[in-house]
Amino acid sequence: MKTGGRLTLAVLAWALSIPVMAVIGSWLQRSVFRTVQAEIVMAHTIEVALLLLAALIYWRCVPHAADRGRRVLYFAGFVVLILSIGYLMLHASIVLVAVLFGL
Repeated sequence: MKTGGRLTLAVLAWALSIPVMAVIGSWLQRSVFRTVQAEIVMAHTIEVALLLLAALIYWRCVPHAADRGRRVLYFAGFVVLILSIGYLMLHASIVLVAVLFGL
């Protein structure tokens, strides 16, 4: 599989993991972790997991470049891609959690 296909599939899997983690986090919040401190720790744990997964995708799927300018360009493009898709999926996960668990 070429680099573009690998990157597309990895970013799609990353994007679909956001609503899944939101639903699991909301379920855990309502059933297991009932204190505010536990909710904050759980939310930060999910954020760190998503950041680590994005870093792994960048390391494995974005091609390495010899010159510094191209590396900066690849990194900037990847960050813009991840932030825009993450922003859209965050709103989709809020809607999904509201539909499943109510407001």
